[in-house]
Amino acid sequence: MKEDDCYPTVRTYTVIIDALFENYRKFEAINLFNEMRNRGCEPNVHTHTVMIDAMCKERKFDESRRMLSEMMQKGLVPSVTTYNALIDGYCKEAMMESAQEILDLMNSNNCSPNEHTYNELICGFCKRKNVHKAMSLLSKMVEHRLTPNLVTYDSLIHGQCKVGHLDIASRLLEMMKENGLVPDQWIYSVFIDALCKNKRIEEARVLFNSLKDKGIKANEVIYTALIDGYCKAGMIDDADSLLEIMLTEGCLPNSSTYNALIDGLMVERGVMPDALTYTLFLDAYGCLGLLHQAFDVLKHMFDTGCDPSHHTYSFLIKHLSKKKLIKENNNAGELDLVPNVSFVDVADVWKTMEFETAMERF
Repeated sequence: MKEDDCYPTVRTYTVIIDALFENYRKFEAINLFNEMRNRGCEPNVHTHTVMIDAMCKERKFDESRRMLSEMMQKGLVPSVTTYNALIDGYCKEAMMESAQEILDLMNSNNCSPNEHTYNELICGFCKRKNVHKAMSLLSKMVEHRLTPNLVTYDSLIHGQCKVGHLDIASRLLEMMKENGLVPDQWIYSVFIDALCKNKRIEEARVLFNSLKDKGIKANEVIYTALIDGYCKAGMIDDADSLLEIMLTEGCLPNSSTYNALIDGLMVERGVMPDALTYTLFLDAYGCLGLLHQAFDVLKHMFDTGCDPSHHTYSFLIKHLSKKKLIKENNNAGELDLVPNVSFVDVADVWKTMEFETAMERF
């Protein structure tokens, strides 16, 4: 461009700097920012916003605040996006006092916060369990004629559930419905989990049973929340029944599901599960083709100090071999090619497992 006496504009520089940051080439982005200033091309509000946002993501808050001061000294007026970049950064690091300072600065400079500003602050305060402040921000949001969205209610309901304010969470749930918003799986999973943790199992069951009528398909998080609630209440038969429904519906259990069932058996029997118990779970997951969950069982064994037996490793070899053979035979149906493994050493597991599979598991 320079050879043709055509020099980059501030917009050109800004777009390239933003793209460099997006592609994790921060040193090149900073050098280009310095170059544009050295060449007499003054950064505008958008350029400074890009830089401030990038520095906040790097947790360089002192530098980002200095840049904010510099741009204001030059007569540039920060936009709501500029302030939001700082608020986002502070909220993600749970620095809520600093985030509040930026909100106050916005107001003093006659820059009106938008929905994104309030959502970040509400989420941040809820994570710090300061739900009173979060609710006051909701009130201010409505006062300024801003419409709370799904993200707003997600944060508030989760926050209220975390501190045990289930009645307030329930009112928020009704409020969002009145405003035409449809609660998603995440909200219901949080609510069901909170009901179970507060020993309101029957209410959790009723809410779960109502999901189909609401057009909500239960996912593994919702199933696991209720299964865990049943197990902690000693309702093992109900947990088993729900697990069967979960599998029938084609919803695959995750590691938290089996952890809940293991813990439930411990509560019911008053004993720690032994290698045989874990191995039976491991084999069951392997037979269903759920090798991720099978390896989660193995990791849980290590975590609890329960040494896997030769049978544990034998089952792993069997299921890994079956997966490998099916893959090599282009996903053919049932194969009787799996070797009859009886006693193996742990090293044989890693010999059988492909490197990519090992990296996925651990």
